[in-house]
Amino acid sequence: MSPSSVLCIIDMTDDARTALQAAINIAESSNSRLTVLYAYRLNQPRNVTDVTQWRKTIDADATNNFTRIYSTRLHDSGISWEFKPEVGFINDRVEAFLKKNEVGIIVVSSELSRCNKDAFFHILENLDTPLLIVPNKQQHKV
Repeated sequence: MSPSSVLCIIDMTDDARTALQAAINIAESSNSRLTVLYAYRLNQPRNVTDVTQWRKTIDADATNNFTRIYSTRLHDSGISWEFKPEVGFINDRVEAFLKKNEVGIIVVSSELSRCNKDAFFHILENLDTPLLIVPNKQQHKV
């Protein structure tokens, strides 16, 4: 099977780097497009009055952090890719993305899946897109 598109869900941790590298490898070998999804919760602090502007700031910060940390790997890969920061629960954001886009495989780190068990159980039970859970490098050390 050659996935039409690869969806990698990240959380900006070190473990996400391993999952992203796996997603890049799959996209390269299958000549697929890669979308990197960063879903986050929008918990408004008391001193914020303009939520729309605050969300734009969070999106911009996430994009800048992603670019700083990960973009070299993506640019060097030569694949077509996009980064999507989105407000909401992971399972809701993935489900919404899959309704609008054809995805052959979803890639996520084992730590992110462990921290969000309910979201990934929902994805496994309700969506018919394969889910690859990539172990982090620390788990392989003896």
